[in-house]
Amino acid sequence: MGQINVHSYAGSRRAELRTLATSKGKRLWQSESGPLNVTLADETDAALFMAGRIITDLKELQPEAWIDWQVADPARNWASFAVNNSQQSFTLLKRFYMHAGFSRYIRPGATFFHIDNADIVAAQASDGSVTLVVRNGDSAASKSFTFDLTGVESVGAAVDVHRTSRSENLLPLSALPIANYAFTATMPANSLTTLVIPTR
Repeated sequence: MGQINVHSYAGSRRAELRTLATSKGKRLWQSESGPLNVTLADETDAALFMAGRIITDLKELQPEAWIDWQVADPARNWASFAVNNSQQSFTLLKRFYMHAGFSRYIRPGATFFHIDNADIVAAQASDGSVTLVVRNGDSAASKSFTFDLTGVESVGAAVDVHRTSRSENLLPLSALPIANYAFTATMPANSLTTLVIPTR
């Protein structure tokens, strides 16, 4: 057996499974996930719920690959695309943009940092740039964070910002200035924000 696959619909022993896979020298993939019977009001709720699942899996399970159930499904809460079979067309849903907030900026070969916050994941690419993905899906209020970058060898002058929310679809926002190896960002309620910190 060369690989361990797991579904992350539920469970509380992600870290133990990671330790087991590492000790046996096996790849570990999260090969299927979704909201199951969770009641979600709309596509944004579904996207933010699944963003939380992805962040938990990346931090605790640390899989070499994270794979969704499927990109198209009759239940829109499970889908990234709404498909019209008769017209052979599709419409992008919020989960597409949520996934892109991770996959477009955290690329294969990235190294993850430990961050002591259940709604933030951070990864450094081979070129030294750092990507932070921040979820604010369980609060009715905005949240502000100040990020200390002194552990990063080299940083650029500003942070690229992209956000998915009820009114935004991975929308590029104004860059945030970096001063003295730190910057502050505010995350609105019901949003997923991707922050890309370039090297000099």
